[in-house]
Amino acid sequence: MKHLACAALTLALLSSAQAVTLTHWEHQYAPRAAVLKDMIAAYQKSSGDSVTFEAIPYDSYFDKLTTALSSNNGPDIFKVPSTMSYQFIKAGLAAPAPTNLYTAAQAKKDYLTWAVNPAVQNNQLYGLPTDVQTVVMYINNDLVKACGGNAAQPPRTWAAFTKLAQACTKRDASGKMTQAGVDTRYKWALFTTFLYQGTGGKVVSPAAKKALWDSAGGMKSWNLMQTLFSGSQAVDLPTFMTGQFKFELGKAAFYFNHPTTRSRLSDMSPDLKYTIALPPSPDGKPSTIASSWVYMVNARSKNVDAAWKWIMYISSEASQRQWVKDGGDLPGLKKLVNDPALFPDANAKVVQQSLKYVYTPQEVGGDPVDAIRQEIWDKLVLTSDAKIDLAALVKQQSGAETQLIQSILK
Repeated sequence: MKHLACAALTLALLSSAQAVTLTHWEHQYAPRAAVLKDMIAAYQKSSGDSVTFEAIPYDSYFDKLTTALSSNNGPDIFKVPSTMSYQFIKAGLAAPAPTNLYTAAQAKKDYLTWAVNPAVQNNQLYGLPTDVQTVVMYINNDLVKACGGNAAQPPRTWAAFTKLAQACTKRDASGKMTQAGVDTRYKWALFTTFLYQGTGGKVVSPAAKKALWDSAGGMKSWNLMQTLFSGSQAVDLPTFMTGQFKFELGKAAFYFNHPTTRSRLSDMSPDLKYTIALPPSPDGKPSTIASSWVYMVNARSKNVDAAWKWIMYISSEASQRQWVKDGGDLPGLKKLVNDPALFPDANAKVVQQSLKYVYTPQEVGGDPVDAIRQEIWDKLVLTSDAKIDLAALVKQQSGAETQLIQSILK
């Protein structure tokens, strides 16, 4: 296998190269930034190359990145969601890996298929997976026990979850919410998970250039969300602890997010007793969704080979072990998926198992797709039940996503 199995082997490639300075951009996330800074220090010491790292707030990241790349002021290395990689490749903004370093065939052999395939076009490799994640459900053990549940026996079905989340939602005598059944601040994790589950994974057809979630299964998903998050029985409200970390602060019973959230919980809420479970599903069978990002090299970089060597270093087996241990990521390399050393406790083992039950990501596009679906969410959450024609809204927004897909894949 030609892929470098550990960081030390990657560094061997660099010994005869002239030292360069590389620029590396990605969106700001404190646990990842800390790990990356450690890797940069080790890499610079061993290789002689310098890496200038800039963490950019998520809300401005994509605008800044696309503007910089288009104006020839972009970084050497950047990170984008795998669902957006096609757009960067199509626009000529990404440089393929030099085949003497690593090939598409080798990457497909080494990495999880769903994570690496979006970065392969025309048998060329344009990126390597990073930030490999699933969606899992975090349970506040004490709050769930107090409302009649048992974190060791989490709700498996949508019906059981709805009942328990409603039981865990508390209001005072005036009707003001004092505890949320579900912390909904990461709304993407909720509506995307439920859409994939309700449709049996038939959310988008890239081949047909069409969104598929205006189906009966898609409607079942949105009806669930209307029951949970809209009206007088809503299990969370946008006015309750707005902008705050409800789950971390012990004010929400359930929370859907990625395994990397464990790093933030360790830092913010070290005394919080929580259990990780797979999300509930329509029929109780285990299922969840997956997501990943890819590291890519700027097509206009003057140091393409050096940039790709850096990507290979931070994607190597040794580095992935560090990402898992210190950043809470999941491994992208197949050989590490079943390594027990990476999953030492009960919560980590659930995270490991989640990889067995993922629906393959189908989205074409990143934030614009999310915005289309989120418009339904926002209207459900902010509008009373009687004021929304949900079926018509789903049809409208699904059609808007179809138009977006067709514009990207034309």
